[in-house]
Amino acid sequence: MNGAEIRAFVEDYRSLLEGSKIRKIQEAVTGGIFLYTSREDVYIHIEAGLTHIATGHKLDALPRPSAFVMYLRKRISGAVIKKMIMPREGDRILRLELSTGDALILELTGRHGNILLLDPSDVIRITWRRSSSTTRLLKPGEHYVLPPQSPMKTERAVFTGPEVFTLYQKAILRARAMERMRSRRRELTRRIRRIRRSMAAVHEDRKRFEQDLSMKRMGDLFLTTAHQWAPGQRSMMVDPAPDGKTPLLLQLPPGARTPYDGAQWAYGRASRAKRGLKRTEQRIRELKQELAHLQEELDSLTLNDFTDIVTHDASRREPGRQSLGSRAAKKKKSAVRIPGRHFVSADGISIYVGRNAQENHELTFRHAKGSHHWFHARDYTGSHVLVMHGGDLPSETLLDAATLAIHYSDAKTEGEVVYTLRKYLTPVKGSVGMARMSRFRTIYMVKDPARIKRLMESGPDSRTRR
Repeated sequence: MNGAEIRAFVEDYRSLLEGSKIRKIQEAVTGGIFLYTSREDVYIHIEAGLTHIATGHKLDALPRPSAFVMYLRKRISGAVIKKMIMPREGDRILRLELSTGDALILELTGRHGNILLLDPSDVIRITWRRSSSTTRLLKPGEHYVLPPQSPMKTERAVFTGPEVFTLYQKAILRARAMERMRSRRRELTRRIRRIRRSMAAVHEDRKRFEQDLSMKRMGDLFLTTAHQWAPGQRSMMVDPAPDGKTPLLLQLPPGARTPYDGAQWAYGRASRAKRGLKRTEQRIRELKQELAHLQEELDSLTLNDFTDIVTHDASRREPGRQSLGSRAAKKKKSAVRIPGRHFVSADGISIYVGRNAQENHELTFRHAKGSHHWFHARDYTGSHVLVMHGGDLPSETLLDAATLAIHYSDAKTEGEVVYTLRKYLTPVKGSVGMARMSRFRTIYMVKDPARIKRLMESGPDSRTRR
């Protein structure tokens, strides 16, 4: 907001605001401060590129306002605005002189903007932000002085009146959405790098276990050549090898006295390697699935997804309308939107399918009950399939859900499907959309085109349940 637009605001609203009483002070979720007066509500927002002052509709307030807002409430709630002036022509500074003798200074200067409360002697009582100015000392107890005079330049008011609030609110919501999207992108990128490092370490373990599997042959050779070892002998070159393979140097490990001890040690190493190899294979599959989920979410990030979240967090409330957190709203239970694709089985039972990792997580761990049935393609990246039905499943519904699990997975046409009750699932910490099963059943499915066609035509328009 430039100096001309601030001047236009003063000229338009001076007659309304002078003589009005400050009824309430709130810190909005969008980061600004609202002064609710007996005549007009004023919104003040100070942020680089988004600084402005305007009149506008009420916004949701932060549940815990800052110490600055709490102090303003204590000092100037109920005060009357005596004067609203621009102390110096061309500066983006407003001064509100109050009936208490205090003055509220609004420095609408973008990156270095601030709000200060002065006592009757122009000594600073409190500031909204800590100042990093090198030309002025702006802290409580210091005398307030105006900033150095800026060179005069010709400016014109591009936006004035109520449109200022609407314009800047859209810009603020977009900026918040961009911040959230960048933050989520950074988080996903960090997690992907961490998983890749884990995969590299697991691959190294697999190589080591594969090498240790050859210890079984060493154990066999220890037993085969046991009669050839002399008392106290610690090593033997087996050439030619009885099994017809390459010659091998047998050497007793520390603590072993006989080739039988060496065989026991070698068989133990091979057995541990076999178990470790099985664990590493399972871990690699889990990491690959988690990596695919994260990569899918990273690739599908759009600004609109975060704009919806920010708009919900900072939604405007019309005069007289209850907020979502009010007691009246809590008493009145509203419809809950279930994410994902919605299908209806041949038995008339609702089946939900997640579109991405986030929706998989919400479906499984926020909307499904413990008695609901969960399906997923085994060993493949794919969607969570939830049957919102308690008790035993009809056979056709089970086949419908298993078919959808195959259809919305990398298996595509056929494969094994695991299914269990929701209560036997736990989320994998730090991995959105991943779940661990404590018990489950399996069914092998080949996708039936006729069944898929019927399911695709079954989805209702509404995806809400009360």
